[in-house]
Amino acid sequence: MKLATGLLAALLLLSGCKGLPVVEETRISVRFKAGVLVKSLPDDEASIERLDLLVFRSLDGIIDTYASSSGSVLDGIEADVTAGCRLNWYLVANAPEGALSGITREEDFLSGNTLLSHTTASTLVMYGSGSGVFSAGAPPTMVQLRRYACKVSIGTLKVSYLECMASTPQCVLETVALVNARGQIGWGGTPSDSPAGIWYNCSRVDMLEGTPASCLISHPNLSLGTAAADIGTVLYTMPNPSQSADYASSMPWTPRRTRLVLGLRIDGALQWYPVDLPAMQCNTHYRVENLIITGPGAEQPDGAIDRSSISFNVELRPWGSNVSNVDFGTN
Repeated sequence: MKLATGLLAALLLLSGCKGLPVVEETRISVRFKAGVLVKSLPDDEASIERLDLLVFRSLDGIIDTYASSSGSVLDGIEADVTAGCRLNWYLVANAPEGALSGITREEDFLSGNTLLSHTTASTLVMYGSGSGVFSAGAPPTMVQLRRYACKVSIGTLKVSYLECMASTPQCVLETVALVNARGQIGWGGTPSDSPAGIWYNCSRVDMLEGTPASCLISHPNLSLGTAAADIGTVLYTMPNPSQSADYASSMPWTPRRTRLVLGLRIDGALQWYPVDLPAMQCNTHYRVENLIITGPGAEQPDGAIDRSSISFNVELRPWGSNVSNVDFGTN
């Protein structure tokens, strides 16, 4: 009898489940329902076209269930989970099909990465997570879905530098880009400035293709005069937490802060103006306002310039989160 009691106690300890003796685990059906997902514009940054759900046992990190849904995501995801045991869950939106299937352990999920090449302006990859004990009939719990990426946009630009010249030369804004841009982040949403992994535009503007090119580089080719102009450029990058102040002259290249750079061709000569961005976090909008060019720029995109040659304000703005309804109980 003592042996049987000890064995039962050990089994209960290993199960990580609540309550009195659990001989067989009970599976219950729960539905993760996504809400506030109306796609109103082609470039709607809140749209969701795919959902992936991963649920792991808190005790040992083993997968409890995986489910995915695409197309009519308003119907949500229905999945069977183990009742009475604490589980860690992750809801990911707009991940590439198959990117999260086949994962069997939570540590494998968290050690993986979502890439900048996975995201577009109309299908930004997002995530929400939590931990709880599932039970039937519990009221829905709201889940905030946060974008992995950052948004960087420009307001107005005034080239006062032109007023200092005897005659106003031709001035064209040829390029707007993000340099020293991070191209990946862990599925858990923690930014890293490790030199390992994917970096784009390392102290220069590369000849990129596909999604990274559309996210990181714009060619407005906008003619400018002495009056302020509304630029309206929007770019996207994975968050880079580095605060290193190194410029292109610091070689070899090492991780450094992400910069927004403007390439202006003034009187035939291409000049570059860098805007330092702060340590970056997921789901944050960095708005560069009141850009004023008052002097000569650098010869290369990530070059250092006299601070008196440019002035600007960088505003950190909330980037509205999606909200999903998740049917599960936490006890």
